[in-house]
Amino acid sequence: MKICIVLSTRPEIIKLAPLIKILKKNKNNFFLINTNQHYINLMSKVFLDFFNIPKPKYNINASTKNHGTFFSKTINKIEKILFKEKPDYLVVQGDTNTALAGCLAATMFNRKYIKSNKKTRIVHIESGL
Repeated sequence: MKICIVLSTRPEIIKLAPLIKILKKNKNNFFLINTNQHYINLMSKVFLDFFNIPKPKYNINASTKNHGTFFSKTINKIEKILFKEKPDYLVVQGDTNTALAGCLAATMFNRKYIKSNKKTRIVHIESGL
């Protein structure tokens, strides 16, 4: 089983930290995609370091100056990563632009590339965990 976690904002990092800790402890096959939604790397880095979260395998540096640019670049890059990695699950948290981009990319990936019953399943984690 291969798991992709798409995150970026401080609340996403904080709320996904317990799941990432369990995945690390159990030596599950997972990787992180950071969309850099906050565009200041220090904002993410402080929380990634504090919760001892591994460095994201992929960093997308999409412009956040307008939503159109952010979504088009982020969805496109996540979709390419999914094609390369072919995870079983894609995990997002909350209602951020990052979560929406991850879900849309997984949906498009499933429609375009997966011809069999094996699809990347979307796992949405909301606040309150």
